[in-house]
Amino acid sequence: MQHDVERRPLLLVDTNSSNLTLMKTFIFCALALVPLTVVAQGSDVAGLAGLPNHPFLYVEGKASVEKAPNIISLHFDISGRNADQGKANQEVQAKAKKVFALLKEAKIEDRDVSAQDLQSEPEFERDDADQNKRGKLIGYVVT
Repeated sequence: MQHDVERRPLLLVDTNSSNLTLMKTFIFCALALVPLTVVAQGSDVAGLAGLPNHPFLYVEGKASVEKAPNIISLHFDISGRNADQGKANQEVQAKAKKVFALLKEAKIEDRDVSAQDLQSEPEFERDDADQNKRGKLIGYVVT
């Protein structure tokens, strides 16, 4: 037994120019969007690896704080030289008073300042020919 089957084309396209242009535009857009849907679905493509498949929030931030320092450690020596040991000591004391006045002016409390180790040493002439030979006493160095 033989059946006659009517054959119909699957896609009917009118070949006039406006329909053909519209059809080409539609096909082009459809083909252009296919790769985008593949990228959106594939989590390992285009840098999306590790992102969850459900809605999420991503937050990135940066912060900085500027604050004036509340502590400083400053070490220095005050020295004076004079032939008279007492005058050398007075010179150092006068310089130290100026430093303490500057610190008070900067509103630094006395309890936050430490001064120590006042030393007085004799200073002798040096003989360039013999470094071990002690020359004449020329004064005192107070630090």
